[in-house]
Amino acid sequence: MSNVKTPINLTPFIKEIENILHFSDRPEEVLIQKIRVSSDETRQKFIVAMIGKLIEQSKIIKLHKKE
Repeated sequence: MSNVKTPINLTPFIKEIENILHFSDRPEEVLIQKIRVSSDETRQKFIVAMIGKLIEQSKIIKLHKKE
């Protein structure tokens, strides 16, 4: 038996997060509401996608600081 897990497709969650960040007046409220009403599985994927976006944004900021 293998411990290799199938990768999770986070693309739909990342796109939804990007839309919320760009088009919402209060993205933090929309995101927390999404988390509250989601199933456990969806909530976990949504949180992992948010962590990915945070890491991405951190890398972008570091690149801009070096310039």
